[in-house]
Amino acid sequence: MKTALAGLVSAGGLAAGLAGCAGGGRVITLPSVQLSSAVTGTLLPGATARVSLRVTNPSARPATVAPPVDATVVTGRPSCRPAWFRYTPAPDAAKLTVPAHGTVLVRDAGSLTFKTGAADPSACAGVSVTLQLAAR
Repeated sequence: MKTALAGLVSAGGLAAGLAGCAGGGRVITLPSVQLSSAVTGTLLPGATARVSLRVTNPSARPATVAPPVDATVVTGRPSCRPAWFRYTPAPDAAKLTVPAHGTVLVRDAGSLTFKTGAADPSACAGVSVTLQLAAR
């Protein structure tokens, strides 16, 4: 069975973790930072796949992005239960600065595990898993 990570949250879901610095110590929220993702590996019960992120900043100002620390898994198929999956953030994840009009690739943003013991793992065959990431 092959399970692929299809996408991530909208930037609004990460608004608390996105900030750009301006003069005078003010912090400006930049809701326009865009995220895309990829998973390396095939998810089978008991397997773990690495999650990587591409963070694009279309803004004219640099953006500081907090690493994702939590995720809600959405499968889009009732028989493929989100509880069968676990997102683990990278242990050494740190905030990163994305330059104005720039893109940064985070090769190890965490991992996604398909837990063993799923009642019917075939229910997830061919499903695309979406991670809704949250930063604090």
